[in-house]
Amino acid sequence: SFDYPTDTFLPGAKIGYNRITKIQQSLTCWRSPNDPAKGLYSLKLDPDGDEFFLESNQNRYWSSGTWNGSVMSRLPEIILSIYSFSYVKNENESYFTYDLYNSSAIYASRLVMELSGEVMAFTWTENTQTWFLVWSLPRMKCEVYGYCGPFGVCDENNLPLCRCFNGFIPRSPNDWNNMRNFSGGCVRKKYLQCGDEVAFLQDSQQFVVSNQQLNNAFKTAEDCKQSCLDNCSCNAYAFNSSCLLWNGDVFALQPFRDDKISYRNHLKVAASEIPRPTSGKNFGTNGGLIK
Repeated sequence: SFDYPTDTFLPGAKIGYNRITKIQQSLTCWRSPNDPAKGLYSLKLDPDGDEFFLESNQNRYWSSGTWNGSVMSRLPEIILSIYSFSYVKNENESYFTYDLYNSSAIYASRLVMELSGEVMAFTWTENTQTWFLVWSLPRMKCEVYGYCGPFGVCDENNLPLCRCFNGFIPRSPNDWNNMRNFSGGCVRKKYLQCGDEVAFLQDSQQFVVSNQQLNNAFKTAEDCKQSCLDNCSCNAYAFNSSCLLWNGDVFALQPFRDDKISYRNHLKVAASEIPRPTSGKNFGTNGGLIK
């Protein structure tokens, strides 16, 4: 309904916040194609920022830009030729709504929060009796939080877009290779149990990560690494004047805000995944390559 829009935003509906009832009207994707329960991704209005944003697990990964009186600054240019957006803000509520510039040319329209973490705008064309995709947001798929799933890395310069961290393989090769569905992410090549001999592999790409725990008690990279070694639940660590530890899934995330800090991750894998020693080089069981 217009009051509870779930995953679909229709002309005349609102995405906003009611300051009296404290109710936020937002879009949330389905959990799966057959399950309409709330999924990972949401489109929400920032009551104080005059913009709406995409969010997953409380991580903002895209914003529309500030309302400039006629349109949001980061929305595609094509939106001006089809949609007419309005923004209302007063002491009782703030919300965005939209309509069609030429309602006679287009029979119907809908904006949908998709399972992929993208917002897609569709219009119904009467002549062909089909839904036509007008645009999708974000423009770059790698901006979507967790697009490649846990332990996966997204790179717009490569095809396919997703790859696994070093020492990991796709959880579902069929989905990954044939269906181009990367949401399942990756798993270690060799399953780890507490007490197994482990090592760390450093991924070659520097990227921004989330879902971490900050621990300022460890002042050196070696202390940070040892803390992860001592914790069977720890999957990765990074050190850059402070120690970051991941006890759950690790998601690669394209830089979104300037205040995010890039770290080079060290991922826990079975010691057998570390290459064997070669001439002039030694490999440690706990830290990978030792020069």
